[in-house]
Amino acid sequence: MSPINTTASSYGGIPFAFDFDRPVEYVIFIYHLLFGATTVLVAGTVVVGILITRNLRAQNRFIFMLNTSISDTMSGFSVYYLCVFDVHEIYPQRNSTYYILTSLLGVNIITFLCAQIERYCAVCQPFIYSRVFTRHVVIFVNVYSWLHTYVVLLVLNVVPVSKALQMHAASVIFLLVVVFTKVIMTIKLYVVARYQLDREPPSVERDNKKESLRITIFVVINFLIFWSPALVNIILVDEALTYFNEATNWLASMARFNCLSTPIVYLWGSAALREAARTSAYTQTTIRPTLYLPISRALQVSFTRMLKNVIMIIKLDIFANDQLGRDPPPSGYGGVPLAFDFDHPVEYVIFIYHILFGATTVLVAGTVVVSILITRNLRAQNRFIFMLNTSISDTMNGFSVYYLCVFDVHETYPQRNSIYYILTSLLGVNIITFVCAQIERYCAVCQPFIYSRFITRHVVIFVNVYSWLHTYVVLLVLNVVPVSKAMQMHAASVIFLLVVVFAKVIMTIKLYVVARYQLDREPPSVERDNKKESLRITIFVVINFFIFWSPALVNIVLVDKALTYFNEATNWVASMARFNCLSTPIVYLWGSAALREAARTSVWGRVCPRLRHR
Repeated sequence: MSPINTTASSYGGIPFAFDFDRPVEYVIFIYHLLFGATTVLVAGTVVVGILITRNLRAQNRFIFMLNTSISDTMSGFSVYYLCVFDVHEIYPQRNSTYYILTSLLGVNIITFLCAQIERYCAVCQPFIYSRVFTRHVVIFVNVYSWLHTYVVLLVLNVVPVSKALQMHAASVIFLLVVVFTKVIMTIKLYVVARYQLDREPPSVERDNKKESLRITIFVVINFLIFWSPALVNIILVDEALTYFNEATNWLASMARFNCLSTPIVYLWGSAALREAARTSAYTQTTIRPTLYLPISRALQVSFTRMLKNVIMIIKLDIFANDQLGRDPPPSGYGGVPLAFDFDHPVEYVIFIYHILFGATTVLVAGTVVVSILITRNLRAQNRFIFMLNTSISDTMNGFSVYYLCVFDVHETYPQRNSIYYILTSLLGVNIITFVCAQIERYCAVCQPFIYSRFITRHVVIFVNVYSWLHTYVVLLVLNVVPVSKAMQMHAASVIFLLVVVFAKVIMTIKLYVVARYQLDREPPSVERDNKKESLRITIFVVINFFIFWSPALVNIVLVDKALTYFNEATNWVASMARFNCLSTPIVYLWGSAALREAARTSVWGRVCPRLRHR
């Protein structure tokens, strides 16, 4: 996508974001226009619905919804400047608004956090809530979210650059702390509030709490989905992706999409808000049939004229740029390049494969994670804790594909756009967890007395945490020690990996042989069925591991004769190993009826209610 000339166009205004010399530029331009209009329409509906309905304004949770929806509506309007014209907010700034419009997203982040705290107190601490969270406090908190955002922005714009950089670094740390707090609070809020509400007698207040809890959790999940790429880009700093202007910044566009999805979640989750939007907002704007035809014709004529004027301005801008000449694109335009030049059809196929694989892995592994987290009976069993740990790693691997295999990344020497094995090491977490899970299953089936005495819940949680600590502490040491020592540690880690794989083979065979006859001697019971189910899952997971990891293991052993690749996207050996992150959660869902039921009723049943009744 070619950048346009940074000089103003011939008609004296700010130039458009594109030259419109490629079809994709028209597509992106139209997308921004439609997105802005849709966001204003949906978020504005929520704003109007709450403002003109007294019963909604009287509830604190709707005040938070009103605040975020006002910000979302303004963000929708801001698209018509940020993403339609040639605007670049970060250094070097070009037609910038000094972050005034982009900071609207920051208002939502603070409001979401305050809303979570308010909901937690409302559901879990009703006495504290009734005493502290008065209407004046809630209004003050919402006003503070605006004051905090724009006072900090004002200070950033007036202090010297050195101080501004320090404040920016502090604000990034604050943002990460807020996001981490949101994740922890969401999990705790759901776990505590779910059983808190089950003990309350049926009432309107109980239904309101359940409704607000559901909205809060889905809003946070929605936030994490659309903000995750931008947060990763913020953390990378030196290797962060850069863009020519805001219109081509897909990370900011994803974060901005949260402004549309959040009011949609509000309307989906609250029946009272939907009714208010239907009866108060849209009913009052409905046109009588006798006036509909002439007004629709007038609107059609006005829209046609406006469209002709926009096309004429675009043509004038293109003509002016052709007459004035275009500046060459700056060096390094676009940040990290894509993994392919797209000169051959096979490159399109591989690129699309990685996109689909990442999305499918996140969807399947994420389903397992959510199902276990929100189902108490599953969380109470040790084997599901191991499944949860591997599925979290698999979900993160799915997200990592969008950097490792979409962009031109080469992790091994010579490194290129590398992130020092941070994402590829997620695969190592699974290997350690698989071994620990095999040992746990062997003791559960063959040594029940040792299992009940030593393999407690705290031990299982510690082992799963250790798998992460071991992987990333070793990685940290490898990245800071001299190269000679790092080579020695790498050789030792390869030997350790081979020993682990050999141990997995021996343990799988022994587990199957011993457990098969051990279980046949036990009387029929639920415990026996659980042991057989877990044994079947463990064996299939290990077989699945060997199928997809064998080429990578052979390539590691060969050393001098190992296959090399231009980048991670073309490394089919690593792609096969990474495919294990999709097949493993599939095995979990296939092997465990309880997990399938939890996924059907608790996860997908909330998205599609018909699934609950099947």
